[in-house]
Amino acid sequence: MDVALLKSEIQKTYSAVSQEPDRDFMFPTGRSWAEDLEYPAELSNVPESAVGADFQAYTAGCANELPKDDPDAQKMRELAIARLREILAKADAPLSADDRSDALANLSEMLDVAHRHPEAVKAMQERAQILEQAAAAAPDATTASTFDPHRTDTNLYQKEPQKAEKLLAAREKEMPSDYNPPARLARVYFEEKKLPEAEAAVDRALSMMPKSQRRIGILGLKAKILKAQGKSTDAVLHEQLDVLRSLPAPQRNPDLEAKISEQLGLSKK
Repeated sequence: MDVALLKSEIQKTYSAVSQEPDRDFMFPTGRSWAEDLEYPAELSNVPESAVGADFQAYTAGCANELPKDDPDAQKMRELAIARLREILAKADAPLSADDRSDALANLSEMLDVAHRHPEAVKAMQERAQILEQAAAAAPDATTASTFDPHRTDTNLYQKEPQKAEKLLAAREKEMPSDYNPPARLARVYFEEKKLPEAEAAVDRALSMMPKSQRRIGILGLKAKILKAQGKSTDAVLHEQLDVLRSLPAPQRNPDLEAKISEQLGLSKK
């Protein structure tokens, strides 16, 4: 197993969290997937659980980092797809709705990488059904809103942004003091190229947000929205840099700070 590659991928994922707040992230752990790749046999016992499902996605991600002509890469991807499907097929597997949603999203991505798009679409259709059922069964709007990021991603993948727009606009009315619905709605409007609506929504979200890693990502979204309208992004980038520099040392992102400083024409500090 390429430990250096695994470590590198983990670091990339953690770094991306503050920059892509609405994306689903996986932080998988577990044992290896493949006696077939000549790793120790005891490492092939990946559990039929969320851990096991996550690990298949991570396996595929590592395969994607290998050279295209690497003989193990395709084998790794196919093993991961097959094992993930086995886990999802177990009706009694200890998987919550969130777990199944994550697994199906990962399966869809893996299938797309393998140039099996019709199968990827079917996986996302199944994901949509699971999320709709889970949200409908939620006891209140706050609980139902926990499924909104996955539902939004699914709607966008299915090229149905209007569904996400309707969902999030209604959620914002139900939860007027929560910054998440307008932040997510801003992303949907941006995808739809409804730029004035996106700017208004992101401003509503930012008006309620504290200085945190989450704010950095939403400021990044606002910068994209402004740039798409031909507006200056300097004020937003300055604020983004200020928030980054105000974070505790373990949460700082030197690479992002340097990138923003370069965009602003500032010397690295």
